[in-house]
Amino acid sequence: MTDNLIELEEILGYRFKDKRLLELALTHESYTNEHSGDNNERLEFLGDSVVCYCVCRYLYEKYPNKKEGELVKIKSYVVSNSFVAQ
Repeated sequence: MTDNLIELEEILGYRFKDKRLLELALTHESYTNEHSGDNNERLEFLGDSVVCYCVCRYLYEKYPNKKEGELVKIKSYVVSNSFVAQ
């Protein structure tokens, strides 16, 4: 593990069990375009799906009388890049 990852763990105050997964999570596609190896796109896909699930479940439980179309509009807004960036 590189010194940078050790330093990151110290700053976060957390020790990751799977150091390989930590390194993968921090490896952007642009890096792997010039170097061999995997990048974090698959993890990003999984993370986006988990966030979407959590938002959908919350909206489903919070608004029991809203129709599916209304919930879809709210969910689309909440998980949009512009909303998340705020």
